Amino acid sequence: MRGHQHQQQAVAAVAAEYITGIALIAEFVRYACSALQDEHRGFRYTAATQWRHAADLFGLNTLAAEYCWHQWERIMHLPRKFAVPIGDESGVIGIAA
Repeated sequence: MRGHQHQQQAVAAVAAEYITGIALIAEFVRYACSALQDEHRGFRYTAATQWRHAADLFGLNTLAAEYCWHQWERIMHLPRKFAVPIGDESGVIGIAA
């Protein structure tokens, strides 16, 4: 009985990770589609903000985050180190100084 309970907990943990991954991808798709629509409608800065939010979903040094930051840089015509608010000394995550 005890082994069965541990197996159920392991399955639940794996399922939770899988569902979290799906939710992350769904959120990325929502931000990316919104960014594309905003840019198409002429709202460049709103689109750049959407790409920045999408990049924040993926954390450090992932291909998806790099793609999002590339889109932000393309729209803003700035390097990503300028993506932080004025006075924020922490810098942007994922940038080498």
